[in-house]
Amino acid sequence: MKRLDLSSCDDWRVGDLAECVIDCGWIDSGVDQPTSGPLRGSVWRVTEISVADHWGEPVLALHLAGWAHRFGQVGFRKLRPTADIGIAADATFTAALKHRSIEHIA
Repeated sequence: MKRLDLSSCDDWRVGDLAECVIDCGWIDSGVDQPTSGPLRGSVWRVTEISVADHWGEPVLALHLAGWAHRFGQVGFRKLRPTADIGIAADATFTAALKHRSIEHIA
């Protein structure tokens, strides 16, 4: 099996939310047969991450809560929390206020 290029893997972590972005059906690469899988637009929590052999090619596989088998990460979009941006902005603003004197604020 070839080495997996991690630069295309979206820095997936256990606990991430994954939104399904495909609606063409799932194929079990182990037996080359259709299998059940998430529907387009559904969101799942990642419980484990591994590298799988997909017809001789390495792929990043996501194990999702509620599913017994794993799925290739290319079928999912990582949902990134936007609250982190607001929290970081609040922390920066608070730090800036601490460096000002009272007369500048009033």
